[in-house]
Parts: sequence; C-alpha cells; structure tokens
Amino acid sequence: MVRAFTLAKDPLAPEANEDALLWAEGRLALADGASSDAFSGLWAQALCQAFLTDGTLERDVAATAWRAMIPSPVPWFLADKLRHATHSSFLGLEWDPTTLRVQVIGDACVFVIRDDLLVFAFPYTRAEDFSTYPALLPTQGPLPELCHTEFALQSGDTILAATDALAAWLLHEREHQPWGSLLALQNAGDFQRFIMALRTARRLALDDTTLAVVAPSTRESSGAVPHEASGESSAASAPEDALDG
Repeated sequence: MVRAFTLAKDPLAPEANEDALLWAEGRLALADGASSDAFSGLWAQALCQAFLTDGTLERDVAATAWRAMIPSPVPWFLADKLRHATHSSFLGLEWDPTTLRVQVIGDACVFVIRDDLLVFAFPYTRAEDFSTYPALLPTQGPLPELCHTEFALQSGDTILAATDALAAWLLHEREHQPWGSLLALQNAGDFQRFIMALRTARRLALDDTTLAVVAPSTRESSGAVPHEASGESSAASAPEDALDG
C-alpha cells in the first residue's frame, strides 16, 4: 500500500508544484525539479515515468519524453532558459518483502521505520548533510554519480520517501521520533495542515513538499500523486544508534 501526499510551495498555485511522484507494484519514483530551471516539473515527471518502465534510469529516454511534454510555442521568457540544462533530484525505489533497493541523485531521501525507530536513511543521515547546491540530474551535459544501496527489510517495516525540505526536517527532529506524525497522516487535509503548521513556525523550509508512505508487505497498484489536490492519500486496492546505513 502507498499513501502519497504533496503540497506546493504556494498552496494556491498547485500547478507550479515541481515535484513528481509515481508508483507501480514494488516500484516508486520521486523527483524534485529545480525551481530556477525551465519546465523542471516536467523533467521530474519524465524521470519518474522512465524509471517505472523497467527500474532503470536512462537519461536519453527521459529527455526525449521531456522534450515531447514541453508546450508549443514556448513562452518567450522561458525560451532562453531552454538553451541550458534543466535539473532535478531523483529517488528510485524497488522492493519486495525482504529487500529495498535504492537509486538516488540529489537530496530526496528514503527512510525505513521499524518498531517506531529509524533504522535506515539514505543518502543522508544527518540534517547537516543537506546542501544548498546538491548534485542534480540534468537534461544534458555531464552526469553526476547515481548512488545505489540495498537494505534488508523485515515484516512490519514502513518506508518513507520525501523531498528535501521534509527529509531535512525529519532528520533534524529525529530525537523526537517525528515520523510518528507522518505515519498518522491519512488524507490531503491532514498533510496540508501539518505542513502549513511547520512552515508557519519556520521549522520547515518553504518549498514544494512531497511524501510517500509505503507498507512493503502489502500489494499496491500503480498511482501518481495529483498536484491539483494539493496533497493526496492513496491506498491502492530514532535514536541515532538505531540508524543503519
């Protein structure tokens, strides 16, 4: 089962949300387009779609799909930007009941919660690991390193996947086991109220914010988090010494 939520930087402009989240059975992709680039939300979508096809990340395939998504004619104020690369972070997950496999470029993160403890975090394990200029996947030019890892799952584990602002908050607050609040979210309204409260208190960076909650021991069909709803719940049918990885 996958529960998925997203909230744009400006909740009144969900169409400007540059995050993308797609999943199919045993596979999930999360990407966060760079806000300063042209059509970066479409690039995030193309990356997620490419990964869901076969579990690999072929940039040329994604870039071809991205170019086909770009509206014509291109608005004049974006035409110059298109001469340069567009960038996005990328997180790809595959799982079965015993193993989680991860591919990542950039600062979207995956976590595993077991018995209310954070037992796995990747690629970052501390809030201080986040950078203003993370490595991102471009539509053209040199490719950054794609990081891979695996983690042994146990029955009852829960996987969380989050874009950078929420991931940084979780790691900053982990002594207070903040994942309990995330696991309790049931619908779009819950998520929007929770994120807006953190933003108002200046405890969360003002950014597009996306979260997926995965129960890997259950079956799920395909899905996507809709931006128009400003967050959606979909169910298709720690302590530092506890950190591993």
